Amino acid sequence: MMVCFLDKLVFSVLILVSLIFGIQYSYAEDLAQVDIDIINSNGDRTGASSVIFQVYQYSKNTLFTELKPKSEYPYFTVSLPISQKYILDGFVNGMFAGSLIIKVENDEQIDFVLPKSSGMNVQVLYSDAYTPITGVTVTLKNQDGKILRKDYSDKDGNTLRFGATPTLTENDFYQFEVSIDKNITYSTSAIKLPPGITKDIKIITPWPKIVDSLITVYAYHDDMQPITSDDGKFVAELYDVNNNKIVNSEFSYRGETYFSNLPVNNYNLLVKNINKNETTVVANKTVTILGDTSEIEIVIEQNFTSNNDIDDFEEEDKDGSILDIVSCNCVAFRLDDVQDYWLNEVQVNIMNSFEKRNLPLTIGIIGNEIGEDPYIVSYLNQSISKNLMEIANHGWNHEDFTEFDQNTQSLLIKQTNKKLQKIFGVAPNVFIPPYNEFDNGTISAMKENHITHFSSSTTISDPPFPLANSQLYHFPEAAQTGELDLSTDLFFPVRSKLTLAQIQQSISDYGFAVVMMHPQDFSVLENGDHSNSTNWNQIKELELLLDRIQLQGLDVVPIGKINLDHDEINQIPYWVNQISIWWSEGRISDEEYASGIKFYQENGIINI
Repeated sequence: MMVCFLDKLVFSVLILVSLIFGIQYSYAEDLAQVDIDIINSNGDRTGASSVIFQVYQYSKNTLFTELKPKSEYPYFTVSLPISQKYILDGFVNGMFAGSLIIKVENDEQIDFVLPKSSGMNVQVLYSDAYTPITGVTVTLKNQDGKILRKDYSDKDGNTLRFGATPTLTENDFYQFEVSIDKNITYSTSAIKLPPGITKDIKIITPWPKIVDSLITVYAYHDDMQPITSDDGKFVAELYDVNNNKIVNSEFSYRGETYFSNLPVNNYNLLVKNINKNETTVVANKTVTILGDTSEIEIVIEQNFTSNNDIDDFEEEDKDGSILDIVSCNCVAFRLDDVQDYWLNEVQVNIMNSFEKRNLPLTIGIIGNEIGEDPYIVSYLNQSISKNLMEIANHGWNHEDFTEFDQNTQSLLIKQTNKKLQKIFGVAPNVFIPPYNEFDNGTISAMKENHITHFSSSTTISDPPFPLANSQLYHFPEAAQTGELDLSTDLFFPVRSKLTLAQIQQSISDYGFAVVMMHPQDFSVLENGDHSNSTNWNQIKELELLLDRIQLQGLDVVPIGKINLDHDEINQIPYWVNQISIWWSEGRISDEEYASGIKFYQENGIINI
C-alpha cells in the first residue's frame, strides 16, 4: 500500500515538473520581439535619448513595462507575449507625444512618428515691457520642473530659438524661468505650444531697469544702537558681482547713508572706518537690490578685521552666513564622447586647437568604444606624451550610471580604467558621468576606483564645490560650446561670446569654470545628421574663445588641476605608476593592486 502511494507521489511530482517546464518553454516560445523606430514627422529617423515609452496591456489598461533609452540609437526593443493587444504611449522630455495600439503576433518592427516639432522665440524685458534685459539666464522647464535647456539673453534680450515638443494634453505645459542671480528669479505662467508652430514669447519681468527710489542704509553696533560721528568716520562702499566699486557714500552723524539709481542685482556692501592712520573694514554683507528695496540694515562687528581691497565677491549661504568664494581664476575644457571612428576628423581638429596653443584639454573616453581606430589612438598617445591631454573615464558604453547599483557602477568604472591604462598607459583619476547623471552609488564607486575628480553639470548639482581639502573633487560644467535641441537630438553651435559669459558667471559663482564640448558642436550638418566634416567657423569661434580667455588673465587647466592643492594630490612618482600597469596587464590581482595603493597612501607617497 505504501509502495503504491509512493509511486503515485513520484508520478505526480514528475507531472508537476513537466508542467512547470512546459509552461516556461511555452512562455519563452510565445514571446515576440518588437523593434520601435523613432521617426520625425518629415520621415527621418531621430535620436531616442529624450524618449520614454509606457506599454499598457489593452484589456487591463495596466502598465506592462516602461522603456527608457539605453543609447543614442533611434530605436527601442521589447519582448512581448504574442496574441495580445497593447497601448504604446510615447513621451518626449516628459511631454505626451502620441499613442499606438499594437497587436503582437510575430517579431515585428513599428514606426512611432513624433508630432511635428514646435519652437519658441524668447525675448526678456524689464517691467516697462520695452527695455531688453541683457545677459540673464533663461531656463526652459516642463510641467514636472525638469530643466530642458538653458540660454542667455543677448543685447536685445533675445535667446536662441527653443525647439520643443508640442503640448498635446491638458496637463502638459512649459514654463520659463529668468534668473539674474540664484536668488533673483522670475517664472512665467504655463505655456501651451501647438504642433508645428514657432511662438514668440515676450517675458515681462517685474524688475525695473533702474531702482531710482532712495535706499537708506542703517549701520548699528552689535547692541543695535546706531553708529554716530562720535564713533568715527564711516563710509559705505557698494561692489557689483565683478568686484567693481559703484558707490561710495559717507554715513551721517545718525548712522545713515543713501543709495539710488541702481540696477536690480546682488551687491557686496562694505562699511569702512576711516581715520588718519588706517582704513578698516568693519562690516561686510551681501545685499539684494530689487524694485521694492527701500532700506538696508547692517551691524558693525567690533572685532571685524579685513584687508582694504576686495579679492573675491562673497555670497550668502542658506543659513545666512557669509561664504568667501575662493577662486582658482581658471577654466577647464572637457571633450565628451571621444571614441573610435565616429566623427574622428572632427575630434582631432578640436584637439588640435588646444595643442597648437600648448593648452591642456580633458578627454572623456568611452571605454568600450576605443582602441580600434589607429587615427584616434595614435593622436591621443602622441598628445599624452606631450602632457597636453588629461584622460578621463566617460563610462563603458556611455550608460546612465544611476540605473545601476553601486557594485555594477564600480565594475564599469574599473573596466574602463583598465582598458585605458592598457591603451594609453594612464589610469584615469577623473570621471565624467555619461549624461552628467550620478548618485550616491556613483560617488562610492568612484572612491573605490581611486577617482579624485569628477565633472557633471551645475543644472543637477548644488554647491558648494570646494577647491581644497577634499577627498573627491566635484567640478561641474556651467558653460558649453554647443546646445542640444531636444526636439531633433541635434547639437547646434554656441557663439564664443555666450560661452565666455557663461565662463565669467561660473567663476563669479563657484570660483572656477568647466566648459563642456561634444564633437557634434563642431560638425557640419548633412542630410539632417552630424557628418565627419568640420565646421571651421565653429573651430574659429573656439580658438577665439581660447584667445579671449588668455587675454583676460585666466588659466586654462585640466579638470584634475582646478583644485588649489592639486600639486599635493597629483604629483605621483613615476615608479608608483608601475603597479597600475601591472594591474591593467593582469599580472597582479585586484586585491594586490588595492593593497599596493593602500601602502602608498599610508606611507604618504600618494594622497588619494
